[in-house]
Amino acid sequence: MAEIALGVVPIFFGAVRGFSLLRDKLHLLRHYRKEVKWLRTKVEVQSLCFKSEVHHIIIDILDTRTAQSLITDDDHTYWKDKDLEGQLRRHMGELHPEFHRALEEVKKALMQIEAKLAVFATPDTTSPIFQATKDKFRLAFRKEEYKEDIAELKEWVAELKRIRKLARAMQKSAVLRGKETEKENSECVVEMEQPFERDLGVVKQYRRLRHLSSSCQSVLERWTCSSSAHSYHGGRLLAGQSPRQDSIFLVLETSGRQDSGTLSTRLLFKVQSQPLGLLTPESLSHASFEDLDGPSPKRKRLSSGCQAPVREQPREMASLCQQLQACSVASCARSLMYVDLQLRERVQFEAKPQEPEVAGDWDMRKPVPLTQLLGCSPHSIILDRERVQLALAVLRATLTNHSTPAWPEGCLLEGIALFQDEKGEINVSSMLNTLNIPVVIGGGDSPDMDMDAESVTVSEEELRFTYGIRNLTLYRLGTAFLSIGLWNAVDWKDVAAVRRKAAALDSLGTKFKDTVERLLYSNFGVDTTDLNDERLQVEILRTVVAPLEQRAKSRR
Repeated sequence: MAEIALGVVPIFFGAVRGFSLLRDKLHLLRHYRKEVKWLRTKVEVQSLCFKSEVHHIIIDILDTRTAQSLITDDDHTYWKDKDLEGQLRRHMGELHPEFHRALEEVKKALMQIEAKLAVFATPDTTSPIFQATKDKFRLAFRKEEYKEDIAELKEWVAELKRIRKLARAMQKSAVLRGKETEKENSECVVEMEQPFERDLGVVKQYRRLRHLSSSCQSVLERWTCSSSAHSYHGGRLLAGQSPRQDSIFLVLETSGRQDSGTLSTRLLFKVQSQPLGLLTPESLSHASFEDLDGPSPKRKRLSSGCQAPVREQPREMASLCQQLQACSVASCARSLMYVDLQLRERVQFEAKPQEPEVAGDWDMRKPVPLTQLLGCSPHSIILDRERVQLALAVLRATLTNHSTPAWPEGCLLEGIALFQDEKGEINVSSMLNTLNIPVVIGGGDSPDMDMDAESVTVSEEELRFTYGIRNLTLYRLGTAFLSIGLWNAVDWKDVAAVRRKAAALDSLGTKFKDTVERLLYSNFGVDTTDLNDERLQVEILRTVVAPLEQRAKSRR
């Protein structure tokens, strides 16, 4: 009986699905005129929206009288005038190729769906029975295709609207910059200088951290051993925390075989640096690397019973692998120092730091890639405000590492990871402080790094001149924000899909959507797209970080 039941159940559910599908088809056959009218209404609405966008653009570039004449007369001779095309090109600027493409796509989609619906008889005409029957069956089996065409038309109209608004904002910004007299600019200057001065200190902190990250990478390249038995030298840089003026946190790791055994060492370090003073022959006679006598003045209090290591006589510099092993088995924290004469810096590595933000019990052996979390159900593991905080952490990681060796080119979303707790559970709220990016030393490949091999094959010139991407780093950052907003990984190389999804983004609020579009199009109201420029960084802090921090505090 059980076998019979198991055989009957699939047949029953298949029959139910077939009946439901048949019922929908019969409904379309009975009410096909009403359905055709509904489809035509949808197309007409999008056609009116398209004309409205064109009229808005005409109003922006022409005087009121001429614009009104063109709006009321679709056959006006000025529509074909070359002067109109020139004014349109000047108004759009860098956005003109995108605008032209969106315009052509709207026309193409509109003509395509209108041609498909034209085969149906109009409501006020009587068609032969054979033709009516043919129309009914055509609608019953192709309605979903028509709906998809209308949805595509709607997306391109939304893209045209976005380009029109962006061009208007850029023109307003250009007008403000073009005013020459101090009297005309006085109020604007007062409003802009205050946030600039407030955020300039944070920008300088980011610059110091970028310098420290580069110095740390340079030191590690010189410090690492050259043993062929070691398959990997590297680690993870904690990059999502609030900016600190004097230190970064780094998980160093080596793996391979040594002395007929398996070597795998992993340890957390706090890294600081300070410029060297006047060099003397005595200071140069010591080894580049040495243990410090006692705890650093900036180091947190060590656990009770822990003694500082005894200073040894100057000796040949030990390799990174040897120092990691010594620190990992030591009963107390150790501070190691490397003097880089080329950079004229003293870089200090403090093992097992006790800072509260990194003192949690984290399993650093296997980071969880952010792309893996994006595949989970969002509401089961993360709140909306935590998604905003995660996006802010990714932004801070970019601002502090965008021009350093620790941030591989083309590895924005794929290289980001978080540490789990010791139980292997995913708790994003408590994991935000552990957001990290890979650090590879000596040109090796990270064993847990999900690099996109095709990302390096896309030409930066092609992205700029074909798609109008002004800053590739900000574009990839915007794609990461979009992925967090949708909670689904988005392929940054599919530029058209990225822009359509960004235009339709409706999660995490309007401010988050505006932030995504600002990053994708590098639209920050300054005449530069160089991320090293302090003006651009200040605008990012003012228009992205501040609103999102406020949103993260208010959103549940």
